[in-house]
Amino acid sequence: TRFGVSHTEQEYNRDGRLASSTTGAGSQQKKRLPIPCKYEEDIHINGHTSVWGSYFHKGAFKWGYADDHSLIRSSYGTGINGRIANDESNELTYGSGIAGSVMLASARKMLEVIPRSSALKAADSDKFALNQQSKLYGEAVD
Repeated sequence: TRFGVSHTEQEYNRDGRLASSTTGAGSQQKKRLPIPCKYEEDIHINGHTSVWGSYFHKGAFKWGYADDHSLIRSSYGTGINGRIANDESNELTYGSGIAGSVMLASARKMLEVIPRSSALKAADSDKFALNQQSKLYGEAVD
């Protein structure tokens, strides 16, 4: 004892009675069994090798699976190829979580809507339309 405090360890049963007391290194300790949890743990569903909630995407602010970075809870495990695809998809959709990346992702999405060939044709037609408008108002056209 030091300062009037003893260091003996006492174990109690569930009903509160003293089960055993151990006093030091010479005594044998009982092996403790894990207490069963009321929630299921380490359950891998749909072919995943990790549990739901083992991955967090900062840009989407969503939980997912760490094995393939899927953010959909009931999705199937797709392995390393699915992880590459999910990373690209999540980056384009939600950004990476860095400031400004969400705006960049939304700008990319807007550019996908406009086909490249029609964008070039529109630029040529705008040039033609400006020349016609200038002729209408009697302005000099170069």
